[in-house]
Order: sequence, then structure tokens, then C-alpha cells
Amino acid sequence: MRVRVIPNAKTPALLWRESGWVLRVRAKPMDGKANAEAEKLLSTLAKCRVRVVSGQKSRVKVVAAEGITEKNLHERVCAGVAELGQTCRIEVPVP
Repeated sequence: MRVRVIPNAKTPALLWRESGWVLRVRAKPMDGKANAEAEKLLSTLAKCRVRVVSGQKSRVKVVAAEGITEKNLHERVCAGVAELGQTCRIEVPVP
């Protein structure tokens, strides 16, 4: 699943745009800290282990979850967002 990560954000948030997922993280893009925070937030929403598999030094990342397809990962992230009382189409704060 492709995710655009925006580091150094004031508030963590996950947005769905026409171009795909956009994840705002508080961490700065140094020493892999933004990637680690992105993995943690997506793992929390998807309720499975999510890892950055490519794009470690790019804002556009490809993330994957162990043992599930990209479609299932997308569905799990949407379900995690829904548990927060939001929909996949609007900006939502991430815990």
C-alpha cells in the first residue's frame, strides 16, 4: 500500500485523498524516526504489524503487513479509522 508521509507535523493525522493515503507524523525525518512512527500508527489502526518495505528516504512509502494483501491492509486501516468514529474520506486524528 502506498502512503505519503509528511514528517514534522503539528498533529498526527491520516487522510484519504484522490492520490491515496497521506499520513502526518510528529517525528522529524532523521534516523528513520518518521518511518518508525508511521509504522507504529498504521500498525495500531490495522491491528497488525505494518512495515515500510520501500521508500525509506522518500516521502512516498510502500508499506506492507505480514500475511495479508494490500486490499486487506486498506480495509483494516479503514476499519481502524471507523473505530475512531471517522470515515476514510476525511482527516482524522491518530492516537
